[in-house]
Amino acid sequence: MKHKGKFTMTPTEIKAELNQRGYSIALLAEVLNKTPVAVGAVINRKLVAKPTAESISKAIGKDVSEVFPDVPSYHTPCRAATREQKKIELQKQLSA
Repeated sequence: MKHKGKFTMTPTEIKAELNQRGYSIALLAEVLNKTPVAVGAVINRKLVAKPTAESISKAIGKDVSEVFPDVPSYHTPCRAATREQKKIELQKQLSA
């Protein structure tokens, strides 16, 4: 599947890659302390969960941008980190 010039892995390809490495959705879910339904929903793009998507990508040896280029929120910095950076920036600005 192609998305904005990048090839997106289909759910079938992701599952095949996991199986090729000897992993199942159930095993990955257990390691992540998630349900197999939740992990499957991320793979099928029915649920957006950046940490789970990153773990799925790592499990198959790829970057999240290669596996899920069609999910924009997986490619933006974490809001908590951005908020913390903005807080420090504002503190510096106000103390100057």
